Amino acid sequence: MESANRKLFAPAAVTCEPHAGGGWSLRSPISLPDGLDSIPDRLAMWARKAPDCTLVAERAGQGWRRLTYADAWSRSAGIAARLARRGSSPERPIMIVGGASIAHFLLRLGAMRAGVPFAPISPALLRYGAIDRLGGMIGRLNPGLIALSEDCSCLWPEKLAQGVDIISLDDIEAGDAPNLPRLSEERPAIADLDSVAAIFFTSGSTDEPKGVVMTHRNLSANQAAYQLLWPFLGAHPPVILDWLPWHHTFGGNDNIHKAIWNGGSYYIDDGLPTPDGIARTIENVSLTAPTIHINVPKGLDLLVSRLESDIDFFRDFFQRLDAVFFAGAAMSSELWARLNKIIGRAREETGRDIALVSGYGATESGSTICLVHFPIDRPTALGLPLPGFSLRLHPVEDKLEVRIKGPSVTPAYWNDLERSVAAFDDEGYYRTGDAARLLDDDAPERGLLFDGRIAEDFKLANGAWVSVGPLRAALMTALAPFARDVLIAGADRDRLGLIVFVDVEACRSALQDNDAQNGPDSAMLRHAIAERLRGHNAQNPASTRSIARVALDFDGPSAERGEVNDKGYVNQRQALRNRSSTVAHLFSDPPSAAILIVENNA
Repeated sequence: MESANRKLFAPAAVTCEPHAGGGWSLRSPISLPDGLDSIPDRLAMWARKAPDCTLVAERAGQGWRRLTYADAWSRSAGIAARLARRGSSPERPIMIVGGASIAHFLLRLGAMRAGVPFAPISPALLRYGAIDRLGGMIGRLNPGLIALSEDCSCLWPEKLAQGVDIISLDDIEAGDAPNLPRLSEERPAIADLDSVAAIFFTSGSTDEPKGVVMTHRNLSANQAAYQLLWPFLGAHPPVILDWLPWHHTFGGNDNIHKAIWNGGSYYIDDGLPTPDGIARTIENVSLTAPTIHINVPKGLDLLVSRLESDIDFFRDFFQRLDAVFFAGAAMSSELWARLNKIIGRAREETGRDIALVSGYGATESGSTICLVHFPIDRPTALGLPLPGFSLRLHPVEDKLEVRIKGPSVTPAYWNDLERSVAAFDDEGYYRTGDAARLLDDDAPERGLLFDGRIAEDFKLANGAWVSVGPLRAALMTALAPFARDVLIAGADRDRLGLIVFVDVEACRSALQDNDAQNGPDSAMLRHAIAERLRGHNAQNPASTRSIARVALDFDGPSAERGEVNDKGYVNQRQALRNRSSTVAHLFSDPPSAAILIVENNA
């Protein structure tokens, strides 16, 4: 693995100094280039060098509909010209409500070249009827134009955004303007890198979504830093197959721009990380043979099961893969071990270097803050700061909050002065709200470890802090494969309670228990979960780690109620608020019959 990392990645190195107020200050010793291209600059470069290379592709019948670099350049110029004639401006963004598609992609490129910010919005807001939330975003954005995909057009309420020009994404590609500008070597496509390129709304995993301003410099600095730490991206054009939504920074900023920056190809995966949707992803992998696989743990969990049992899919998946990258939510130790075993087998059979890596980021950081580019031995590893970042580990309560400053960090939230000011400390560092720590204070080049979200942590009645993130990861490992996720309750109580989102199919398979579908009536399931938690408690006797009582939830977290985002991360506080009656039952005396008693003295 050492040799694999030396070939794929830049050496692990960091400048780390203790900070006068406590904590640490970290910087990468690698510097960003003095001059940065914009994303349209890189598009122009690759349109000259590789005009016929596939840039973006979407499924069409049994194959793919493709957009080449040359076509993307010329057609986005036509769209930019039409936007200018419509009177679009830097102050009135283009709001895009729809999933990933070639039309969506071309509108983004046209907007960037016209100097008009684009703001991608989740189509799930319409599907789930979250009209008030969508209306709040429209009020915050004040868009000059709204583009809707076909499936969103039929759901759009007439009363919403009256007076705003609304068009169909399907009409975007038609009728390129005449006299398209030629590719020019003389000037950059974007003259001012500090102008606004995009506005990405936060997922709302800790509070209401905020419109994060991304300048052209923010986007470019992120990609330039990636290429410095992951030189394999420049060694051969990457091929990315991606299901992640474009209204989030992970898929719609980091991944799609990674393809453009490096002259690669981005295939839109119309599968999903669900038991039903994974079959389509597997088919798409076999058609594309990606060079890097980017996913969240719930998607990897489904893929690993197939990789372990299907030799043909195993060969398709690994035939030219450089790395598997995961982020977005906690990974269980069980899944981590299975992934490592699969990748070890792939290295032996292919004779190639294949890495398992992770990272850490936020919408406000232009996507990525830290990146793994060295061997790691646990799934909570975050890596080291990207080139250009100054990262501060700042004491907050009994943890160290990650605070950042650098060319990828947002300058502000769109039309939101109060929250913009509150987001930064007195020294201009963005406060992420996440906690981290050094794996080894004496060897900081080993990187950072995730230590939970400060907003999710709480105190017991005795004043002791409960670190929700690490405890959740431990409980997911203890309960595998029975739990899809968990909620940890106990603020101002004298003990901890747990709500387990039960994976019914996994329980039926693992326990050979057909009664698992009957939920609380399955004695075998209740016994298995209680025994797993007693084992956890034996290893974690402290009041801040030991679980006293458990409620089983067979419905799962609800995206429409703001409990889970598209990356699979569960908003603990919102989900607990929505289950206030269940929480009350957890701590009532005597408890109801539906509550599992894990400790005899609970």
